[in-house]
Order: sequence, then structure tokens, then C-alpha cells
Amino acid sequence: MDATLEQGRNHPLDVGRFLLLDARYENVQIVGQVRDAAVLIAMGLRDDGKRAMLGVSVTVGEHAAH
Repeated sequence: MDATLEQGRNHPLDVGRFLLLDARYENVQIVGQVRDAAVLIAMGLRDDGKRAMLGVSVTVGEHAAH
């Protein structure tokens, strides 16, 4: 599985001129407590008009840097 993940991390970006960044907040349960978690999403718009998922990251709390 590590080889598959590494291949996904290092593939060339087939992205046109647009980069879309978005975040949504979800409630997650961590050690019996419900907390807010930010789901950060990076997408690009390819030249053929289709979206390409570039990355997703989940963080709990506002102090994390990505």
C-alpha cells in the first residue's frame, strides 16, 4: 500500500489554470468527545473541464499547519 500512496503523491499534476481550495467542518468523535474537524480539499480544473483531486487533509483544531 505504501508504494500506491507514494505513486499518488508524486504523480504529475494534470491541472489547467484554476486551483480550487475549500474547507468544510465535520463533527468527529475522539476519545469520547465530539470535536470539530476541518476537512481541507485542493482541486484543480483540467483543460478538458474536469476536476482533478489534488489533496485532502483533516485537522482537529485551528493550530495545525498544512
